Formats: sequence, structure tokens, C-alpha cells
Amino acid sequence: MAMYRQISSTLLERAVDELAKLPGVGERTAMRLALYLLKQDDAFVNSFVTAIADMKRNVKYCKVCHNISDTDVCQICADKSRDASIVCVVENIKDVMSIEATLQYKGLYHVLGGLISPMDGIGPGDIAIDSLVDRVAAGGICEVILALSPTMEGDTTNFFIYRKLAQSGVKVTTLSRGISVGDELEYTDEVTLGRSIVNRVSFETNLYLILTMNEISRLTRLLKVAFAIAVLLPVLYAILSMTGIMDLSLHITNAETRYVCDVVGVMLTLVIVPSSLKLFSKLLSKRVMTEGQIAKAMRHYFRLSMMRLAALFVTASYNIVLYFSEGRENNAGLLCFCICMLAFMFCVPTNAKVKGDLNVGD
Repeated sequence: MAMYRQISSTLLERAVDELAKLPGVGERTAMRLALYLLKQDDAFVNSFVTAIADMKRNVKYCKVCHNISDTDVCQICADKSRDASIVCVVENIKDVMSIEATLQYKGLYHVLGGLISPMDGIGPGDIAIDSLVDRVAAGGICEVILALSPTMEGDTTNFFIYRKLAQSGVKVTTLSRGISVGDELEYTDEVTLGRSIVNRVSFETNLYLILTMNEISRLTRLLKVAFAIAVLLPVLYAILSMTGIMDLSLHITNAETRYVCDVVGVMLTLVIVPSSLKLFSKLLSKRVMTEGQIAKAMRHYFRLSMMRLAALFVTASYNIVLYFSEGRENNAGLLCFCICMLAFMFCVPTNAKVKGDLNVGD
């Protein structure tokens, strides 16, 4: 509170210090709030202070679901019109409010009070997982909806609960991924959240999709390394030869040999470049449509992608070596090399492209 040390009232300064401890409230805002309260009459201030004190002293946590309540059992758990066979597991009370605002969910809740986060020292025993297992074991629950934020901590907690309930016989579902991965549940708009509740999916299905996305990311990284090598090596050779740093050319002087080499280079380019674009797509689509297992499809995709990169690499390298071996007089070789480099641009591996080629959605 250095900027307000010059104020004459220590009582005002203390009030500003306390208000500044609230989340999202800085020193200037705390000063404005304190001065606003100072101008109000005693009845307003007393009512304000009493409401906060009563909330802190008298608000309880539901003994069933751990939601906030004025009584031992919250209004939601006590409402006989709600479906007691479905329990929606959420991180905190704000998530209950967010889901209730969608008007799409009519079951009960279970508030964990946090997420498993080893980095923050929060383990399974620090949140209300055991009481959830006890609720399920008591019977009457047919489905548990894991409505946790799609973050690393949320997915870890989802998986832990799924394993704990694996032998219970209840159906375990999770929100459909209409919610973006990495987003907090409380900041999701009501339409998207409501749609995720209605279109919830089996947790096993969701877990499979998560693992599939991780495998696709790993596959994309491998292809990016191979792509970089296939593109950079011919370019590096061209730079070294042009600058004279290293002469790796074959120095072909015989006219007949040059002619044969030129024809081979052009024919290679005419065959390899179109094949790398059109034939690749045909072979891939045929395999993916007939192959039900995504793991086999990804292995097939990796083999085809490596074959395509290798074919373009060999063609580009052949043409650029031929260009310098003929004393930079083979314009056809240079043109074929440029065509191969252009074809490489259509083969840049990205997560979105790989998922599109494999027909795998988010």
C-alpha cells in the first residue's frame, strides 16, 4: 500500500489493505471501495458486514454432494423431482452453477473441491473422491458423469475416478469435447456447456480419443523431422556448391551422358511428383476405409508418408546434383529441382492435416 501511505487515517488504510486481499482487487480499486463504503450510512454498512459475517459463519456444505447449502442437505439433493440415479462430478461450486445455468441437467452433483495435481501437492486423498465411491457403493446410482475441466489435472482426475469405479458396474461418461481442451469449465458459454451435457460420451470412448490424439501428435513430430531432413539436405548441397565451399558435383562432360541423365531427371520428376500427391491420397483413403483400427491406419500412413518424402528427396537431390555436375548449364535439372521443392510444400505435416488424412475428428 505504498501509494496510499500518505493518508491520514490508519483505519481507512487498514480497510484498504483488507479489501486489496480480495482476488482481482488492486490498490486503486480497494481505495475506491473503501471510500464508497465510508460515504454510505450506517444501515448500509452494517447490512453489508453482517451479510458477509453470516455467510462465513452459517453456510454449510451438503453432507451428500459437498455443495454449499444453508442446511445439512442442499436444495438440489433434497429435490425429489431430480434424477437421483445420475451424479455429475464437478471440481467446485462454480461449476455446479455453470451447469445449472444451462437448464439441461436434471440429476444430482458431487463436488470434489479440487483436482488431482501432484505439482501443487494435491493428491486423491485431498479431494472428495472417497465419498463419491461410497455414494456409488451405496447403490441407486446408474451413471456418473465426469464433468471436469479438460486440462491435464482434469484428465488425470477423470482417469483416477474411472479406475476407482471400474468394478462398480455403473456407467461412467464424460462431457463431449465441445469444450475446448485446456479451457476452464466456468468460462464455457451456456450453449456449449449444455450441448456437452446432452451429448456426453462414454469415458472409455473419450479416453481412446485422447490417446489417439497423443499418438497423432507423436506421429506428426516424427514426420516433421523427416520432412526437415528431406528438404534441407538438397538445399544445403545447393548452397555449398553455389558458394564453392564444397564441390560434390560429378563433372559430367560427355554430351551423350548428359542427355541420358537429363532425360532420367525429367522422367523421375514427371512420375514422382504427381504420384506423391495423387497416388498417396488414393492409397491412403483405400486403406483407411477398409481398416477399422486407427493404430494400423497410422502405421500405414507413416509408411506412405516416409515413402513419399524419400521419393521426393531422391528426385530433388538427383536433379540438383545433375545441375551442378553439368556446370550449371542444365536448366531442366534446376526446373525439376524447383518443382520438387514446390511439391514438398504440399507435404508439410501438421496435426490438422494428419487428422484430416486419417479422418479422425477432435
